[in-house]
Amino acid sequence: MEIDLSRYLPQYFEESAFCVQRLTESLEHLLQDGWDAATADAASRAAHCIKGNSGAFGFNEIGALAAELEYALRHAGKGYDTQNSAFIADCQAARQLLEKLLDARLRGLGTDAGAAQAVAIQLQRWQLQQGVCNERA
Repeated sequence: MEIDLSRYLPQYFEESAFCVQRLTESLEHLLQDGWDAATADAASRAAHCIKGNSGAFGFNEIGALAAELEYALRHAGKGYDTQNSAFIADCQAARQLLEKLLDARLRGLGTDAGAAQAVAIQLQRWQLQQGVCNERA
């Protein structure tokens, strides 16, 4: 039996916009003020929220990208050069693409799953460099 979740879409988009805003603020803080675990955790939790909610609606490209962002941020303290602005820039690129994908879904347009995959691969490269890719739970 399939459940119609369409009546919950407005709430999904509202909550996702809030999570994107939290991501934006957290990543800007990390870039401007340097790394701190609490801010990275807030960003990771925002990505987690987007990931879980997107899966419920079948927005797999959004969920997969949010999962990679969550994982990268959650494990960043395990050896990434967290002062490396390139790492934060890749996280910001993921956040920007999440925002675009969400906007496209909101307007009923198609999404670019290839772009989401390319950004996710870049986040995975950070994980591979630090040897945390095999620790997924």
